Amino acid sequence: MKLKYVDELSGGRKRFRRRYPQAVAEVLGESVFQVAMKAREGAELFTEHAKLLAEFEKIVAKAKAKEVLALHAEGVGGTEIAKRLGIGRASVYRILKEEVV
Repeated sequence: MKLKYVDELSGGRKRFRRRYPQAVAEVLGESVFQVAMKAREGAELFTEHAKLLAEFEKIVAKAKAKEVLALHAEGVGGTEIAKRLGIGRASVYRILKEEVV
């Protein structure tokens, strides 16, 4: 079974590689999340894949939080921020609330 975002390299090694969304790439200064995987097959490979997907999503969420705060500082409203970044309005307000605390 082929896992999404996993490339097979020489010698049976595997690599997780996924591009960041364009807005996130601009904030982070890099366009690709890339990690050499330790597991080569079996349940360990699926577990490591799931962990790397979660790590990718966490990085993207943090980068979008920076974007939300920057847009909010410019005076853009919550609904407009959500539209521009492609995230839920509730997520925008949660990020703003967490920043205040």
